Amino acid sequence: VEVNSSTLDSLSFATQDAWPTGTYNIQVYIVKKDVGDEQIGSISVRVEEFLPDRMRVSATLVGSKSHGWMAPEGMKGSVLLKNLFGTPAENRRVKGEVSLTPVRPFFKPYQEYQFAVLRREQQSFSEVLQETTTNSQGEAEFDLDLSRIDSGLYSVRLEVEGFEANGGRSVSASASTLVSPAAYLIGIKSDGS
Repeated sequence: VEVNSSTLDSLSFATQDAWPTGTYNIQVYIVKKDVGDEQIGSISVRVEEFLPDRMRVSATLVGSKSHGWMAPEGMKGSVLLKNLFGTPAENRRVKGEVSLTPVRPFFKPYQEYQFAVLRREQQSFSEVLQETTTNSQGEAEFDLDLSRIDSGLYSVRLEVEGFEANGGRSVSASASTLVSPAAYLIGIKSDGS
């Protein structure tokens, strides 16, 4: 491809059906006459056969909800794993991870209000959950144990992965919500400048 110094160009090519699967290394060079080529970039790409998912998974966060956030006590992650045609995927391995990030309160119905959260030092954290298996209905549950949250408002995100019976391939899903031990938040709305 011939380019000039004032443009951004791209180069594309299609893979062929006969190409073997695996990793391909691509290098980009500037070709210079009588000096030698100058490499300006490289990348590795992986070519694989497309294999459609044979299962589907959903994740939800279960607990007591009040006014836009959930209480951390007793909060659980619920997983439903099904085979592609809707039958339960029973006795399948399920992995999960939960992460919490401090957030500033914002609620769309009250967007003209400023909310403050009385809190100690808040830090993000994540935890890999103990692996489990689905029951005869394709269901699994994770106890999230969020007792370490004693103040503030967090965004909690659950990431789950359900595996096929023979091992390696998996499907994944996530769920997120707000969590706080506070029974209420105070919002302030200015009536002038």
